[in-house]
Amino acid sequence: LNVFCWAVMGASMPRAGGGYVYVSRVIGPVWGFITGWSMFMADVIAYGLIAAAVVEALYLFGMAAGIMIPLTSGLIFGTGLIVIVLFSIAAILGTKPLVAVLHAIFWIPVAVTVLLYGVLLTVTPAAMEAGVKALTGATPMAFTETALAQGMADVGRGLGLWDAVGVGTIGAYWAYIGYTATTYVGGEVKEAYKSLPRILFLANLFIILLYLTLPTLGARAAMMVGQKAGYSFLSSWGFLSYNAAGNIGAVPGIAVKLKGWIPMVGAFAAEGMGLGWMKYLLVLFGMLWPANDIPPFILVCSRIIFAMSFDRVLPETLAAVSARFYSPV
Repeated sequence: LNVFCWAVMGASMPRAGGGYVYVSRVIGPVWGFITGWSMFMADVIAYGLIAAAVVEALYLFGMAAGIMIPLTSGLIFGTGLIVIVLFSIAAILGTKPLVAVLHAIFWIPVAVTVLLYGVLLTVTPAAMEAGVKALTGATPMAFTETALAQGMADVGRGLGLWDAVGVGTIGAYWAYIGYTATTYVGGEVKEAYKSLPRILFLANLFIILLYLTLPTLGARAAMMVGQKAGYSFLSSWGFLSYNAAGNIGAVPGIAVKLKGWIPMVGAFAAEGMGLGWMKYLLVLFGMLWPANDIPPFILVCSRIIFAMSFDRVLPETLAAVSARFYSPV
């Protein structure tokens, strides 16, 4: 329903500025002003957050691949700043160079994702057992027994599926809103009244398919092993990694504290299947997928400023467009 609303508004008002334009025209300029700045702040913060997440992905997947880096605040900030500067330079040169960069960093993780589907579809319990042991040093059952000893069953008692869905929805809704970025460049899309609805619906079908299938396959693989008292390696790994009562360091035999994260299951599965080289590809997978979010954030923020300036809500000079690169200055 949300996609339908954006598709209709995008087709009706194909202008740079997306949500700011729709709200200011339909509800009123004051609400448009609030919406514009809210979206700007959300995307600016996410811009830096995702740049930092690239470093964190290197850290997490790097551990599985034996690449140990000291995850310090200085490293996160410094590397994140470099990522932001590089993308900003591409954006200054116009939309085409930015889209070219986006293509370059898109197809590599797509290829690794296809490989990941193959691994997770064919993995066996024996392979998962071997993979967890090889990369962490501990058996899946050791994780489950440690989690049960630390009170996992007590913490989980009384909680069910819909409690999990309720918590998951908070992050999921935020994660899904990226498709709205398309409408912020509506004024630069050929025949936007036709193409925007088609792009929005097709993109969302792809995103939903990806988000539903890959995590499900990863969870299925992790639940194959460490089964005891109604729990499995999946739940015990999560409990030991993130619950205040859990301590992953207490798992007997653990050598590398790989925290619970569904994409990491792919590394376990591949390792157990004798595809050790995949853990190095997963480093690229982990770094480049979040980096794909950065170009849309740049487009959204610049188009919001352009649209608000074009409406004289902000100083008119901020609506300047480069005569050379045809993009907002």
